[in-house]
Amino acid sequence: MSDTAIPVDDDAEDDFNVFKSFELFPDEQAAIDYLTEQRWPVRVICPRCNSDYTSPIKIRNSHSCNSCRKQFSVRTGTVFENSKIPLRK
Repeated sequence: MSDTAIPVDDDAEDDFNVFKSFELFPDEQAAIDYLTEQRWPVRVICPRCNSDYTSPIKIRNSHSCNSCRKQFSVRTGTVFENSKIPLRK
């Protein structure tokens, strides 16, 4: 994991809320990019077979594993996997 954390003002650390998350993630792609960097800081790894032989599917914000032939996204294998709630929320 990366040492990068969500930038939060030290004086207002207890005040982090949904409104601040909207400032940090102005759109869904910004949230996907942030979570991708947090989950795979060096290279994308397939959550099913742990292969790093993957290819991006940019139009769907997902990846394809060239080893096990499965598709996955940053949500796969997380609490967000079956959620319909946008990641920026």
